[in-house]
Amino acid sequence: MQALKAAVVALSLTTSVASASAEDVLIRSDLPLPIGSDQKEYPIPCNTDKSFGMCSRFALGDWKTQPAECGDPDCAFWTRLEIASVIDGGYAYGTANTQAALGGNFEPVAIIKLEPDRSSTLFAIQVGYRGGSTYILLSTPPRDGLIKNATVLEPRCMALPHVESRQRHEPLFLRTDYCAVNSMKALVAIARDAMNRAPAATMTWVADAPEKP
Repeated sequence: MQALKAAVVALSLTTSVASASAEDVLIRSDLPLPIGSDQKEYPIPCNTDKSFGMCSRFALGDWKTQPAECGDPDCAFWTRLEIASVIDGGYAYGTANTQAALGGNFEPVAIIKLEPDRSSTLFAIQVGYRGGSTYILLSTPPRDGLIKNATVLEPRCMALPHVESRQRHEPLFLRTDYCAVNSMKALVAIARDAMNRAPAATMTWVADAPEKP
């Protein structure tokens, strides 16, 4: 949980949003998990006869993430979500301890709607591609339209096929433990299970990102 205050609820958001709880379970795959035919990956193309671009289900701009166990504003961290490319898609995702500090390094990110039915509110933020991906599990309000609020779920490393709890056993100053999840089916099951617990944090959209000079 200390890791969350320093960075993000398990998502630096590579290491920041993914770890927002006392359990502090970091979910990571060896390679980016394949998107199922019944799932949807954002941003999505929204081309017309006269224009082309990418459309996002989540509001672009600056988000504030507040850990559930700490109501102090100083415990919050900030993230910025932007379209990485209107041609190739993807998001650019950056994190910082304050809103003013946003705008530095960014991670490549996709947001996956985990289940096809309209009533489902489960999403996963996939952070990074080369060398594997980190996943932050979210639940959103059950409504259509642009999403501006979400809860960060508190996952557990479940005993499932293609799921393994890993860590270096020799003493080390820094934590090495994480939950290796190498099946999209398992990731969905872990997200469903996490819905049975109180959330690790809340994410709230605050403002558009400043225009670039």
